[in-house]
Amino acid sequence: MTGAIQWGDLSPVIAAIAGLAGALWFLWSKIDGIRAIADRKVEASREQTLTRVEAVRADLTGRVEGLRDEIVTVRLEMAREYASMAAVTAVEERLTDTLEKLGDKFDDLVREVVGKRSHS
Repeated sequence: MTGAIQWGDLSPVIAAIAGLAGALWFLWSKIDGIRAIADRKVEASREQTLTRVEAVRADLTGRVEGLRDEIVTVRLEMAREYASMAAVTAVEERLTDTLEKLGDKFDDLVREVVGKRSHS
């Protein structure tokens, strides 16, 4: 039996394979642990980022709404100013018309008085 393999001869190989399998299992469990830690950190970072993004969005939304309110206020003030200007313009036009009519009446009165004096 010189060419036959003896079980005693294989025991170091089997022990080496079992040791290698144990080492691979140990490394795999460590890799899984590291992967789980990394996943938790990524998820926590993602949550923090989403929280920050939400806070920035809320802040910007508030600012935009504030600007909209200011724009509406300015537009209302401008509309009031234009309405006031239109009212002033209308009064000026009426006053101008009235003054022109008074001037015409004054001219007519002067002509009448001058005409009566020249006839007397």
